[in-house]
Amino acid sequence: MRKRLVIGGVVAVALVAVGGAVLARTLSSQAPAETYLTAVAAVGDVVDTVSVTGSLQPVETYALAFGQPAVRNPGSPAVGSPATPATQQWTVATVAVKAGDTVARGAVLATADTADAKAALATAQLNLDAAEARLASDSAPLTATAKAKAKLAVTQADQQLSQARTVQSQTAAAGRLAVSQARAVLSDAQQRLADDTAAGLPETALAADQAAVGQAQRALATAQQQADTANTQATAAVETAKLGVQSAQLAYAAATTVDNAAVVAADKASVSQARTAVSNAQTTLDRLTLTAPIDGIVSSVTIQPGDVASGTVITLRSTGLEVTASVTETDLPVVKVGQRASVTIAALGASAQGTVSGVDLAGAAKSAGGVVSYTITIALPTAPPGSAPSMTADVEITTATAAGVIVVPASAVGGSPGDYTVTVYDGPNAVHPVKVSVGLMTATQAEIRSGIAAGTTVVTGIATAKDLVTTFPAGPGGSTRTAAPAPSGQ
Repeated sequence: MRKRLVIGGVVAVALVAVGGAVLARTLSSQAPAETYLTAVAAVGDVVDTVSVTGSLQPVETYALAFGQPAVRNPGSPAVGSPATPATQQWTVATVAVKAGDTVARGAVLATADTADAKAALATAQLNLDAAEARLASDSAPLTATAKAKAKLAVTQADQQLSQARTVQSQTAAAGRLAVSQARAVLSDAQQRLADDTAAGLPETALAADQAAVGQAQRALATAQQQADTANTQATAAVETAKLGVQSAQLAYAAATTVDNAAVVAADKASVSQARTAVSNAQTTLDRLTLTAPIDGIVSSVTIQPGDVASGTVITLRSTGLEVTASVTETDLPVVKVGQRASVTIAALGASAQGTVSGVDLAGAAKSAGGVVSYTITIALPTAPPGSAPSMTADVEITTATAAGVIVVPASAVGGSPGDYTVTVYDGPNAVHPVKVSVGLMTATQAEIRSGIAAGTTVVTGIATAKDLVTTFPAGPGGSTRTAAPAPSGQ
């Protein structure tokens, strides 16, 4: 909604209004049939404004996910709504905050288990080492002795792979045996407990049996965990040995083939890709520790230690607030970035000064009635105490100001753009039109740039006693307006 108003200037404007002070001039001193309504041109300020209603929103919101960069202002600006697509799953290790906590930039909010990420980084580093070795080999052809060494390196790498596979097999067998034995011990303990229970042995004997069952269960869990860990390590050793074989084979191939520019170029590309993979793996590892990207307030926490999580797990908002609102297509042309705005928070009974900081021309919306509106943003350097996201904010934007100018009521101005006039009141039965140059004009006031001086009395309308109707002269565009006259005696 667009609103027009005047802020008082050096001299107050003498304005005739219904229910207010009226300066009446009669055509006849005896039985007045009609009365001129007048006002005195005065020096003051004309201010044009646009009024809108919006809501407080955080200046920034962040969605945090393990292994991913913090996403600023994702999706809708509404608090609690940001989200990121589901990605790799991570086991949550620690959570240091809860919703509502105030945190400083850089504070650790949560961490995830890093075992998988560290393994991925180690593999990426091995690939880089192999790529760099291949590039070195292809760039500097080996001598006959070096070729023999390269062949030997392949043989040794094959042996290491074979040994790693043997150890892997033995480790798996040993683990299975240990787990099997632990299961057998548990089964015996459980059977003994069942037999003693059926035999009606004393509680002390049964308690000992139950303790034995518990100990056997723990032993089984430990055996299973140790077997899993040993198998993982053995598998990693096999993969490392495979990479060693591949590296040795590539080095031997480079020593026994003709070097050429294409091969070296391909090797350089491989090194570049491998370096990128190492960098990405390191970044992912680093991002398993979620830290606050700004000083702010935690909006939501959806995890706890032990959870397996993906996608957004923590949302954070800034302590700073701004106002988002919509202006109609009619008001849009006069709303500009940098304009001053007065913001009132009705729920708090408080106001603050702000500035138009953004006008979104791309995000137009059309109402059911066909009215097109655009989103604007009002920056608030200091929000009133107690302000919170989503509170309603009434905003009055100053779109134009003419300060220290000659001001008359808009109803005193007639004609059309480029051909405006006012009717000067000279006394009873004496008025005459004067051409004027008009500057800023609002719904209630007009700036007069030339034609009359401050102190000039101008006609704003005519009150007719016969039909109790006040007829105003034609305003800009030639329209005529009527209103109920002032009560008798005013």
